Amino acid sequence: MIGRRASALLLIAAVATSCTPPPPPAPLSSQQVVLLNKVWRVTAPAGKPLGSMYVFLPDGTLLMTSCVETYRLAKWSANADGTLTITEDAATTYRATYQAADRTAKLTFALKNEQMAVDLRVAETPFVCPDLRR
Repeated sequence: MIGRRASALLLIAAVATSCTPPPPPAPLSSQQVVLLNKVWRVTAPAGKPLGSMYVFLPDGTLLMTSCVETYRLAKWSANADGTLTITEDAATTYRATYQAADRTAKLTFALKNEQMAVDLRVAETPFVCPDLRR
């Protein structure tokens, strides 16, 4: 039979080894840093909702919105292979490849059943969503 002190030490050791922290996030590449803290307007494909925009924040929040849709707050993270992982909700996570320059970027989303490429340009100010036909 194990004594109380030995049992307590075994319990502490088991808890300590089972509570290992997650690995640190991958460091951001220079192209990923270009994505941060800018409002990116979607310029293509033509079928995207009017005024579609993305904002990548350094804390891993991605704001997705448009002139005609409710905004969405998603999570994004950088991967060691140079891709991004975007998590919109518990059931919707996908990867994206990207090419980014100072004022333009191209994201290619690997969605469940298709690839979707989106061209982006840094939004210019001032910008107001146009009135919609009624």
